[in-house]
Amino acid sequence: MRFTATIAGSALFQSKKYEEQVRRMAAALRSDVSFVGQVSDVTTLLNTHNVLVSSNVTPEPFGQVLIQGMSSGLAVVATNIGGPIEITEGGVSGLLVEANSAESLADGLQQLSEVKSVRTGFVELGRQRAAAFVDEVTVPALDDAIQELHASVMRGRG
Repeated sequence: MRFTATIAGSALFQSKKYEEQVRRMAAALRSDVSFVGQVSDVTTLLNTHNVLVSSNVTPEPFGQVLIQGMSSGLAVVATNIGGPIEITEGGVSGLLVEANSAESLADGLQQLSEVKSVRTGFVELGRQRAAAFVDEVTVPALDDAIQELHASVMRGRG
């Protein structure tokens, strides 16, 4: 399968060894892979792609990049650890693959490339799912929680 990929961001804790390993693996592919580093205009980058892959090997508590991808109309593929499990409803609004498994990731990407209806469904339902995490929803909910916590603390002091 030939494809074009963009790798944005950098390795956790700026690990040069890991970055060199990824660059070697990318060079061995029969596809075009570009490395763009940290990106300040994420939306413009996302608008030039159709699939977003977040292949974390260690859990992260919340994957903002997944929300950005879903909101931008990308099919999302993420590893099944940490926050992506809660954000990406596996098989519904995105695809969850096994962490630390190149084979699982490759199988998932193959499925998306072969079955357009799956990719289209992920895009539509991903946008709906991402809407639950936009600032207009989460900021008031967080504000309410903080006010409730404050009131509870104040009641406890009285």
